[in-house]
Amino acid sequence: MSDTIQVQKELYKNHLEFLGYRVEYDTDDEQAIVAIAEGKQTFLRVFTYGLCARRGYRTSAKAQSERWAFLEFVNKSNKTSITKMYVDEEWVINELWYLHAYEKVSFGEFMSILQEEADGFEEFFLSKIDGLVEVELLFINARNKAIPGK
Repeated sequence: MSDTIQVQKELYKNHLEFLGYRVEYDTDDEQAIVAIAEGKQTFLRVFTYGLCARRGYRTSAKAQSERWAFLEFVNKSNKTSITKMYVDEEWVINELWYLHAYEKVSFGEFMSILQEEADGFEEFFLSKIDGLVEVELLFINARNKAIPGK
């Protein structure tokens, strides 16, 4: 890992801790940190000029059995949301990119947007798409593998 990425990673870590997150390092990826608040985990992979933030949710048996309806919802959401959603067999991943080097004010705004999107996503799934997603958050490691309950 380059010195620049290490410096950026420490700046993000310090800011996240200031915002009240508990921060852990991903042992599988030296460029990654995991921010945890209220039992919810956000995976952040740091690059020289920015980072990628991901949060995941387990889909329910109903979402898996009514796959077309669920995928239609995901496609519509991707047209209107700032975050992008990706789906695999069991998980929905929300992803948002921060596309420049750390800067205090803009990173704080980025984290506010990420949290607003996550809150809206969770509320929508709990109230409107009954049974399609269990709001069970997960840890996504460097290889995009879900590790529930870490």
